[in-house]
Amino acid sequence: MKKLILGSFALLMFSASMLIFQISCKKSAEAETPVVPLNNKVVFLQYRHNVGTEIWMMNYDGTGKVKVNVALSAGQSINDEVRLSPDGRKLFFIVSSGSNETYKEDLYSCDIDGRNLNKLYDMPAGSGNTILGSVN
Repeated sequence: MKKLILGSFALLMFSASMLIFQISCKKSAEAETPVVPLNNKVVFLQYRHNVGTEIWMMNYDGTGKVKVNVALSAGQSINDEVRLSPDGRKLFFIVSSGSNETYKEDLYSCDIDGRNLNKLYDMPAGSGNTILGSVN
């Protein structure tokens, strides 16, 4: 009889500890803040004859299309890639310049309105190509 009471008590304690564990896990999961993009934007490039490549942004549903005015120097052009930062505040893109032996592709960033243009990577001339990966 003593073994039966001890076994029941151990089983009761085990069940209570599992219940407490489940409750504590549920509360911590509810406390997490979901990651939500700040501006829900799509960024893309548009090439126009006699103008060149331009950076554009729009909402996920296709509304609110707006051109991002980036002030580049003469002889520079936006290349084939553009990325939006995870927080939605910066754009990253490749700018090409030069020809043949002096050709280079530098990495730039700017705010989503085109201001605060900043060269992040200055590629040595004639070194090859720069490819923009993901921005995390």
